[in-house]
Amino acid sequence: MKYHLRGLPVARMAVVALALSALAAPAFSQIPPNSYSGKLQASLLGSLEVLTPDGRRLIVTMPPDVLVLRSVATDAAGIRPGDRIGVDAKRQADGSLDSVAINIFSAALWNRVKKGQFPMESGDVMTNATVDTTVTRLDGGLITLEQGGQSMQIRLTKDVQVHRLVDASTADLVPGMQLLIRGTPNSDGGVTAATVMYAGRN
Repeated sequence: MKYHLRGLPVARMAVVALALSALAAPAFSQIPPNSYSGKLQASLLGSLEVLTPDGRRLIVTMPPDVLVLRSVATDAAGIRPGDRIGVDAKRQADGSLDSVAINIFSAALWNRVKKGQFPMESGDVMTNATVDTTVTRLDGGLITLEQGGQSMQIRLTKDVQVHRLVDASTADLVPGMQLLIRGTPNSDGGVTAATVMYAGRN
């Protein structure tokens, strides 16, 4: 099942949860393991109360190092050399990669992601790297990425979804927001958050 964050498919935000994981890559079309979506009901002392799509009230513990992110829709023209990005791409018969979704990382998020290029369980390829050059014409334009001395090229497609992930804070979270949370399950049925993301505007 796909849930939505104010019109933004959570399935397209799952790339962030994958980028934060050094473990097995989850399928991109699903909510990844240890990820939860829902509407914020209340901000409590050091925690959030979230109503999940199945009607469960989830208590989310917010540790001091939790990363809160605002996801802002943009387009390929917003990608600049020097940006650090995560690209979900499909491998083509000739070995080339066609982009499916791109997230432009904040500095804090980049410090946490797994760098490089690796396969996903869905069969797609994840690339977390720094933009070297861009030719942002869709259906033919290329992004050249560099990481650890390796150069990689990915073709921009007309349907690629691009989001910039901006550092935010717990003070920005207000009741009624739809959230995507990645964290560790607690024995009491709650979760301790590592990242909390919401859709926003520039």
